[in-house]
Amino acid sequence: MKTGESMWTPPPGTNFDSKQQAPKADSPSFALPNLFSNDAKKKATTTTAASTTVTKQQATAASVDTVVEKPVYTDGASNIMSSLLGPPSSKIVPSPSPLSLEAGSVVLPHPEKLSWGGEDALYLPSTSSPCLTFGVFDGVSGAEKDASMVLYSRMLSTEFAKNVVNDIKTSDYDLKRLSDLLTEAAEVADAKATGATTALVGSISSDNRLRVLSLGDCSCLIIRDDKKYAQTRDISHFFDCPFQLGDISPDRPKDGTTLTVKLVPGDVIVSGSDGVFDNLSVQSICEIIKKGGTANGQAKEIADEARKVSLIETAETPYAVEAGKNKVEGYEDGLGGKIDDICCIVVKV
Repeated sequence: MKTGESMWTPPPGTNFDSKQQAPKADSPSFALPNLFSNDAKKKATTTTAASTTVTKQQATAASVDTVVEKPVYTDGASNIMSSLLGPPSSKIVPSPSPLSLEAGSVVLPHPEKLSWGGEDALYLPSTSSPCLTFGVFDGVSGAEKDASMVLYSRMLSTEFAKNVVNDIKTSDYDLKRLSDLLTEAAEVADAKATGATTALVGSISSDNRLRVLSLGDCSCLIIRDDKKYAQTRDISHFFDCPFQLGDISPDRPKDGTTLTVKLVPGDVIVSGSDGVFDNLSVQSICEIIKKGGTANGQAKEIADEARKVSLIETAETPYAVEAGKNKVEGYEDGLGGKIDDICCIVVKV
């Protein structure tokens, strides 16, 4: 459990690539205007209906786009109502002020799995579009595997990527559509792959909203003004047994938790496997982001720091705290890193 050892080895002749690739206005003074003065009449007649309509439309669009919204969560299978309804669908209306995005990623295999790339996978396309879909897939080390088959996390990442690329109807995905795309990918992986994986898929749409579906314990953290603004919620059967997809798992994408956040310029999105979030606190990640840099550079720095901490037996880590509470052998004192595969995606808005 502490090392994440796996007896699986890649099928002969295969070569895995882990990446698929408003200020407050001053209060006005109050005075009743003389609506019948000549000046008032003159001003009224010099304003055309057309310009008034345009001004109203512009003001409405601008005011709607700058309205502050709280993050919206659903609890998936851990809540009866969420479980019955599934991931919600929504109408996506493009924003008049599209966002500019910069994204980067990195994968660090478990030290004992370097030769074949480890069990984590991710999907992050190369795009400068204001719309972006991505995914993090954390292969479950403890799941049984057939050495002659492709890893489930790899297959799921590949198939999800295909579904996104081949979807010619839209690049805007609500949570229901994300769930459908992931389900279609899982059905292929169920038949052709081995093992199991947790999954987190997200999409930034033309309405400037980030929508994330998470099944298991991968995490997506939104940082605003150098501190946590929102974060996805994990969903597990019990400690160290997250919800997961696999050929013999009853869990499905519709069981996942969801998060919807209206993004603003300056936001930073950090998504990763538990190899990141088991070893680094939210505060530690925020401190790395605060230093600035490119998306790729920050993803690498987060992954490197997570690996460094994972090797320290006396480190104070989020995983060790929970493991200590659950009386996991080796973590009785609530201290210690957790060696694991690590993958991280950073998106800067």
